[in-house]
Amino acid sequence: MKSLILVLMTLVSTSAMAAKLEKLPCAQFAQGAAEADYLRDATGIQGHEFESSITAYVKIDQRQAAVTVEISGANDEGDTWTTQYEVVVQAPACTLVEISAK
Repeated sequence: MKSLILVLMTLVSTSAMAAKLEKLPCAQFAQGAAEADYLRDATGIQGHEFESSITAYVKIDQRQAAVTVEISGANDEGDTWTTQYEVVVQAPACTLVEISAK
C-alpha cells in the first residue's frame, strides 16, 4: 500500500513539474522545434506514435535558455524508443539558436 501511494505521489509531482516547465518563456516553442526535428528523422515508420515532454529548462543568460525535450516513440510492432533534444532558444521572440539530439 505504501509503495502505491509513493508511486501516485511521484506521478502527481512529475506532472506538476512538467506543467510548470511548459509555462516558462519559449518552452513550448522549443518543444515544437524538437518535435519537428524528430519527425524529420522519423519518416516512414509504420504505425508511428510519439509523446513529448519538457524535462529541463536552464537559463543560459538574460535572453537565452536551454530546454531539454524528451520524445518517446513507438511503432505498430511494439518497438519503443526515447530520444532527448537540447534546444537553445532566445527570448522574448522565441528564436531558435541551436538544436541537437543527445
